[in-house]
Amino acid sequence: MLVFIDESGDAGFRGSRGSTPIFAVAMVIFGSGEDARTTETCIRRAQDELGIRGEFKFNKCSNEVRDAFFKAVAGCPFSVRAVVVCKDLIYSPSTRRICGPTKEISTVI
Repeated sequence: MLVFIDESGDAGFRGSRGSTPIFAVAMVIFGSGEDARTTETCIRRAQDELGIRGEFKFNKCSNEVRDAFFKAVAGCPFSVRAVVVCKDLIYSPSTRRICGPTKEISTVI
């Protein structure tokens, strides 16, 4: 099994002092190295067809490119799990105290 994890945003609660309002963690899970290689082949084929060098940068891609990416990997052997936290919706004083202004929500998750 192979698991790749990435995050977006920051895990702090500094609010207007620099923290992002959203924190997300996602993972892609492959049952085997062969499953990962199969998926990589599909992604590289899509990159070639779309004329993309390097990795897909979703925040810089058009909707058409994003759709083509998802279509290319739709049948690939992997699963995805994600957690998205809207930090403004965390009202629990105990959670905010645990995380505090200098600690991070990722220590709680």
